[in-house]
Amino acid sequence: MANKQNQRNLREIYDLLDKLCHKFSPDRHKEVLKKVTTGIVGSQNLFFSNVQTDETIIMTKLKNQIANKSPANLSTFLNLHEELSTLTQTKFRTAILTLLLSLSDAESPKLPNTIDSHPASNFSLPLRSHIQTSASMEQIFKTTTSRNASMNSVNSESNLKLVNFRKKLPSSASTDSVLDYGQTPDSDVSSSYYSQNDEIVQEAIYALTGKSGKYLKKDVTGDFKLDIKSRNLNAQEAISLMRLAETGRLHNDVHKYTDPNSEYFLCGLFGQGLIAQIQVEMTQFYGLIAHLQDNLNNQRARTYTECVEALSLLKLLSYISEPQRRLRTISELLHQCKDLKGGKLASSLHNQLYNGNPAAKEIVESFLRATCQPLQSMLSYWLIDGEIKDPHKEFFIEEIKEVSSDRLWHHKYRVVPSRVPSFISKQLAHTILVSGKSINFLRDICEDKTPIKGRDELRAAFENNIDDLFRKGSDSRLHDMIDQVYLNTSQKVLEIVMGQYRLMEHLASMRKYLLLGQGDFIGLLMENLKDELDRSAKDLYQHALFSIVSASIRATTQMDENEVLKHLDVKLVHAIDGDKGWDIFTLQYTVHGPLSTILEPNMGKYQELFKPLWKAKHVEFVLNNIWKEQMLNSKMLRSLKKTLNPVTYRLHLYTSEMIHFVNQMQYYILFEVIECSWTNFTKRVQNAKALDDILQAHEDFLNEVRIGAFLDNETKTTLYLHLDIVYDSIMKLEEWQRTFYDITFKELEARKKFEDFIVESEKSGAYGVTTEKRLERDDEQKLFEQNISTLKKSLDGIGQSYEKYVNDFLLMLTSSKDQNLQLFGTRLDFNSFYKKRDQRLKTPLTYEHMRLSGMGHSGIFSRSNLSGYTPVRLGH
Repeated sequence: MANKQNQRNLREIYDLLDKLCHKFSPDRHKEVLKKVTTGIVGSQNLFFSNVQTDETIIMTKLKNQIANKSPANLSTFLNLHEELSTLTQTKFRTAILTLLLSLSDAESPKLPNTIDSHPASNFSLPLRSHIQTSASMEQIFKTTTSRNASMNSVNSESNLKLVNFRKKLPSSASTDSVLDYGQTPDSDVSSSYYSQNDEIVQEAIYALTGKSGKYLKKDVTGDFKLDIKSRNLNAQEAISLMRLAETGRLHNDVHKYTDPNSEYFLCGLFGQGLIAQIQVEMTQFYGLIAHLQDNLNNQRARTYTECVEALSLLKLLSYISEPQRRLRTISELLHQCKDLKGGKLASSLHNQLYNGNPAAKEIVESFLRATCQPLQSMLSYWLIDGEIKDPHKEFFIEEIKEVSSDRLWHHKYRVVPSRVPSFISKQLAHTILVSGKSINFLRDICEDKTPIKGRDELRAAFENNIDDLFRKGSDSRLHDMIDQVYLNTSQKVLEIVMGQYRLMEHLASMRKYLLLGQGDFIGLLMENLKDELDRSAKDLYQHALFSIVSASIRATTQMDENEVLKHLDVKLVHAIDGDKGWDIFTLQYTVHGPLSTILEPNMGKYQELFKPLWKAKHVEFVLNNIWKEQMLNSKMLRSLKKTLNPVTYRLHLYTSEMIHFVNQMQYYILFEVIECSWTNFTKRVQNAKALDDILQAHEDFLNEVRIGAFLDNETKTTLYLHLDIVYDSIMKLEEWQRTFYDITFKELEARKKFEDFIVESEKSGAYGVTTEKRLERDDEQKLFEQNISTLKKSLDGIGQSYEKYVNDFLLMLTSSKDQNLQLFGTRLDFNSFYKKRDQRLKTPLTYEHMRLSGMGHSGIFSRSNLSGYTPVRLGH
């Protein structure tokens, strides 16, 4: 079996030699084949030589001959030799190279009978002297030469930024090249020296692209270290290799940001834009490496005259110094971008834009420009069409899918602060948000699909001026176009809302009916609802109350009553045990269409404000009825004046105090707060340029009213609760007076009956009353006097509780840092009535207390307010 296998192998070798000889000498290939086979059989020991130096010497001679005859083929020959090295063993490769050397020797009439393979061995190969091997070699490399030449042309022209580097590099076509094509050194030592230099330079070029080699190995951290094989290198070569390996490490650091399998891979559209620019930079770097490799290949293929003219490690360090600095800048830049995407990625790049290094700034600008390309596209879609194209959640404007269209204006879209790039201000981000939101509002809510002015100009500005987006200053053409589109869309929305949907008319109606600005309507409504709301909350029906409300509107409104009734309605809040109708009754105003979209968030504030305003009006209504009842009954009870005077005096005094307090509260809230704030609001509406200006003014108006009604966070748990207690103490007077007049009129009735009995008895001849009847009357009168005395004590208790609660409320007002509340507290106690009864009220108004408590920094005695202070609300 072994013999058959050997015969088969010999046959294949013979066929290959036949083809090879036919390729080199088609006319005489049979004769050449015979002599070649004879030479191989006679000198088999040469083909199985294990001496590595043989291949080096043969390669040197082959390169010299090819360089002299056809320099363009040298690169192809070296590439083919590298492929041959991976496919064959050294002994077979040496034999093949020896054969090629013999075939390529065309200088003598006959091929030499011996070829020096090493000092002690000879190889005899007789061939015909007239074989033209040079032509045959050119045929062998013809196809590959053209391909390599075209590739070299592409590499040499692929990057304009490397022109300066290329000028410094040795050129294979230049007469001033560091590679001299003169005579080959005759010394084997010289050949070995240059071969070792080429090997080290090749190792360095591999290291530039982050590859491990014979002398340089990568550790687990990615850094290069010298292998044990580098012990044959001198110190200068070792240091140079390590310095060049730093470029390879930087190359790997940059490359990992573009590797999808790396944890450093830049994600999202912003990251892909940055990766594209990184690849441009790396292509430029690879072009430089290819040029160096090309020069090294040419250097290997030609003869050397002087060592200093060869491509060495020192020259390589010189050529690679500037690209290394560029890679280091890029690596440091990308290190700041790890795990970032979207706006954070753009912000990280922008923060490094102004570092004082012009070269670094140029790199950062190119990276930032590439990163902002997706942002440019997103902004174009949003500002022109109102669409969000953001598959990776990177755009700083977000659409909330769960929110329905009827809440589009306030809740459908929002700015995500964490995604906003640092070069986009909050104001610009809000402008961009409103611009696209307005387009969607017009299209989806108002059903107006008319194109917005300035769309084409904005698109052109984005295409040509994207750099203006991240440059300092906001006076660029791009910013101007964004502002113009914002104004155009906002004004169109404003025109539709103010004209077709009558926004201001509805806001005025809400002020009249929900903030109790329509005084005649509220007064009539109180009168009409009194009997119903005095009942238990569980006995009320919404439709019955609405009929009373509609009747009151028809009696007082100057507008179209049907239009008002379309929006005004009665709402009964959830009742608990003990509640009466006054506690659960509220009015609500309903708007539809676009107005519902833009006013929906503020409707809850109107409901919140209605409750304290309605209670204050109810207390005022009760006190007015108490006072009316006192005036009406004063004449009827003249006969009991002597007994009732001590009580009615106290009653009138407490009633006057309460009426003064409630009237001042009503004036303060309804006029100084609501009316003055409404006046400011209407002025801002007249100067509004966009719908957001009106909505912001409206929100500020409601916030001012909330503060004035003590419903803000600072006063809701203090002033509002104490004011509510004061109102409850006032309401107790109504029940006391009802009981007082019931007892009084009962006594008045008994006295009248007793007098009528005496008159009747005189007419009947009885002339008076019996002792029994007189004693009964005396007992009733004593019981009445006891009841009056008890009522007087309970009235004093109500009065004292009321004064205590008012004193506490005034103390909070005068201790407040708000100047308006301090002045309001002074007006409530204009004649120092409460101050005389409570020494605590004197302390907060002293300068020493204000200075120690910090009130002087913002109070009426502060240094900034001593000269010409004008109250915020009281001054209107």
